[in-house]
Formats: sequence, structure tokens, C-alpha cells
Amino acid sequence: MNFEDPKVTAMEGAVAFKNFMKELGLSTSISEIGGKEADIPNLAKNMFHEAPNHGNFIKLTPEIAQKIYTLAL
Repeated sequence: MNFEDPKVTAMEGAVAFKNFMKELGLSTSISEIGGKEADIPNLAKNMFHEAPNHGNFIKLTPEIAQKIYTLAL
């Protein structure tokens, strides 16, 4: 654990979790389950269908959701 740079610790944790998911045989990206970049606008739109408020600390918008989905490709 890196107390001087918590971002390093967070990234190490994210990598460890991704590796754990792979060990279980689970998908770790949208593209692994057949998703494409062209799907992202609909994914973001559907995320907010009948549930317009997401997030507590930082409110998610459809634009932010699209950026997150893009990173998850």
C-alpha cells in the first residue's frame, strides 16, 4: 500500500481485481461480450431510462457514462 500516492494503490487494486475476474473466467471488458463502440450511445441512454440520477459523490451524466463505457471497451 502506497500511502504517499494513493492513486498507485488504487491502480494496483484495479489490476489485481481484473486479474481475479480473469482467473474466474469472467469477461473484463465490453468488447469481450461482443460490445462495440457504436453501442456506447445506446448503453448510456438506456442507463438513464427511468432512473435519471446516478452517483452520489459525483453525479453521472450521459456524457460521463459514455466516457466510462469507452474506457471499458
